[in-house]
Amino acid sequence: MASPRTLRVALCQIDTIVGAIDYNTELVLESLRVAEAAHCDVAVFPELTIPGYPPEDLVHKPRFVADNVAALGRIASATSTTAAVVGFVEPGEGSTRGSGFPTIHNSAAICANGEIVGTYRKHELPNYQVFDEKRYFTPGTGMPLWSINGVTVAITICEDLWIDGGPVNQAGDAGAQFILNMNASPYYQGKPAAREEMIRRRVAETGVP
Repeated sequence: MASPRTLRVALCQIDTIVGAIDYNTELVLESLRVAEAAHCDVAVFPELTIPGYPPEDLVHKPRFVADNVAALGRIASATSTTAAVVGFVEPGEGSTRGSGFPTIHNSAAICANGEIVGTYRKHELPNYQVFDEKRYFTPGTGMPLWSINGVTVAITICEDLWIDGGPVNQAGDAGAQFILNMNASPYYQGKPAAREEMIRRRVAETGVP
């Protein structure tokens, strides 16, 4: 019997600064070099890595969104054998929201071998406590899968993980063998334990790590 495939994951918990695209990009490139030196298969960065979280009204500036896309291209060109999962503001397909602003998405880009392989758009946009994402972003609907070191991988973003029967369950149903979740979730007392318990439920529901 063939040995099961393994996935060596670098959890790159960099301390991004909202609006500091160049600074955040340099943090990504530095961490990516470390991950590649450690022979990791994939390096996962925080939600909205490039613009910082939460970028709020900065996303209404076309130049800011364009600069964040250009920075993603720079990161993608620096990848080789270690895939990078990087958060960014993704422009939509030219339609506009009710506010009149261009459609944008809270997205994750999967980059490898010098290219942007694809993107995942966050489905569940929180709008409570410190969150105000429905004001800015349009939710995604697709559940793309990627092969990393022979493992079928799905990407989800923050709130996607917290919804019962939500995107994580959809990823399991779609055939994912491993689910990566990037987030910029704020800390509060007792949250790590609550988060672990919630993740245990998702693993039990999907059968997928």
